[in-house]
Amino acid sequence: MARLLAAVGLPVAILPRRRTFARLFAARTLTSLSIGIYRFALIWLVYVRTGSAMLLGGASAAMAVAALLAPAFGAIADRLPRRAILVATDTGCGLACLGLAGLAMLPRLVMPAAYALVFIVSALSMLDWTALNATVPQVVAAGELAEANGLWSAGMNLVEMGAPALAGAVVASTGPVAALLATMGLFAAAAGVVAGVAAPNGAVTPTTTNGAAPSGGAAPSDGTAPSQGAASWEGAAPPDGAAPSQGAAPSDGAAPRDGTAPRNRAAPRNRAAPRNRVAAMAAPRTGFWTDVREGVRYVLADPVLTRLTGLQAGLNLAYSATAPMVLWLLQRRLGLAPASIGLVFAAESVGTLLASAAFARFGGQLERGTGIMAAGALFGAGLEIWAFAGNAAAAVFAAAVVGFAVSTGNLHMLTLRQESVPPAMLGRTLGTTSMLGRLVMTVAPAAGAALVAGPGLLPLFAGAGGIALAFSGGLGPGLRTAARRRRGTTHLLPAPPGG
Repeated sequence: MARLLAAVGLPVAILPRRRTFARLFAARTLTSLSIGIYRFALIWLVYVRTGSAMLLGGASAAMAVAALLAPAFGAIADRLPRRAILVATDTGCGLACLGLAGLAMLPRLVMPAAYALVFIVSALSMLDWTALNATVPQVVAAGELAEANGLWSAGMNLVEMGAPALAGAVVASTGPVAALLATMGLFAAAAGVVAGVAAPNGAVTPTTTNGAAPSGGAAPSDGTAPSQGAASWEGAAPPDGAAPSQGAAPSDGAAPRDGTAPRNRAAPRNRAAPRNRVAAMAAPRTGFWTDVREGVRYVLADPVLTRLTGLQAGLNLAYSATAPMVLWLLQRRLGLAPASIGLVFAAESVGTLLASAAFARFGGQLERGTGIMAAGALFGAGLEIWAFAGNAAAAVFAAAVVGFAVSTGNLHMLTLRQESVPPAMLGRTLGTTSMLGRLVMTVAPAAGAALVAGPGLLPLFAGAGGIALAFSGGLGPGLRTAARRRRGTTHLLPAPPGG
């Protein structure tokens, strides 16, 4: 995979430098292939067996309902060993795909059971996403984050670029059951790769709550960046057994328990943080649901995160209303065969790959707020192209534009959160912003299906494009201003050598 990424011009030097990141990268490659095949097989299974746009929208709504649990997933990611989380999520997704394959072999598709399994896959995938993205800042250095996120996204989407075409060929020749069984095997392989990543001490992030980290490299109560010697993803010393670099003194100047590291009184204070972070970071250990509530309060108090979440909600409204209806548009309006439909979905992955490659090379130089606003506007334009697409070529172009815009926006949003949130709060922040930004996805797919059944495809896609443009123009400037004020304050953990 690394050679393939290098062949298309992507920077891959980070993989040999960061061994844990490289191993996780390999596991997520398998998972991305699994997800790409699963999504196509699921959509095709529901559409062909039922012929109902409403039931197809219901499957997407079942996916979106999992977003309601995202704050809890964030708390889990902040408290439990992440290797165990990733192994469990891959294993659970594989078993759920096996269940879907069993349902597909029945004479009649039992939709309540199918929706339940779709929900399980979506919930586990969200927990996996939260734990994984909260881990990345701990296994790469501060200056490598944009490169790592872009490379990660490019690798995953390079795999997904071929997955829809592969799934289309498998479904056309043998049916969706074989595709779902193959997905189960790929999830099992990914779980095996993650299980092989060394984790001597198990814990990934501090198990204290409300953002408070344990002694020896903890985030101090003023919200400043943790000390240089914070734990790696494995929760232990670097692989060579040496002590963490730069000492382990907390930035408030207190000596660690072993008393060997020098005091560090020069760490700057983060004056851009909201006031309630002091209480959030210094609070004593509390229960799990208190952790969840603290994550929600943290997001609502942060001017960057509140604007980011509002914009994300508007874009998700447009996306989730239209995405389930793309297959309907391609088959009913354009009359495309399964193999051609798979190529159209692959075109979206091509756009995503191009965006990821650009971000990997130039993301560290770009302004987050401007990038998010521009990506939202481009996404709205792509939906307008979908609305008036009259042939396969126009559909391929629209899919590529949407893929490029969505990937660019997601990478800027993710990196902005990783850069500006303390590591001990990152899981809960990712989970809470995902939940708040995706609440609309619980109703938007059904609303989109109702529009298709009534006025038709054109009002749906044209209206969704207008929503995306309106949210980008309305909330984008405020987000850009807030992000500019936050610039220069970071909570990234420099990874230990070779970590």
